[in-house]
Amino acid sequence: MSNLAFTVTDIDSNTGDFWDVVELSGTFSYTAGSSVTGKGTASSPATATSGNAPLADTTSSAGNLNVTYQAPTSSVILTYWNNAQSFSGATVDRNQGIYIAGMKFSVITNNC
Repeated sequence: MSNLAFTVTDIDSNTGDFWDVVELSGTFSYTAGSSVTGKGTASSPATATSGNAPLADTTSSAGNLNVTYQAPTSSVILTYWNNAQSFSGATVDRNQGIYIAGMKFSVITNNC
């Protein structure tokens, strides 16, 4: 495929609960929302700007990382981890998570 583009949404944090960190494989360009620091690479993972920066799951673009792979690619690996230093505020909830939205790509055909 080529021209792969998507948005990783809801990169945020909540004291004592979660602190999202995202790393993507390959070579890509990106734009980050105002509450995201890092490039989304192994050497500079995308993460919330602080340990207490909660955002609305799907309605806030501040936690977004918009990614574009322009060169042809056959796979992408997304690695996620929780960077929280303690879990005193963790509850049985579903607020720790990220989402993939708006995925687009072009199919490469082999005209043999």
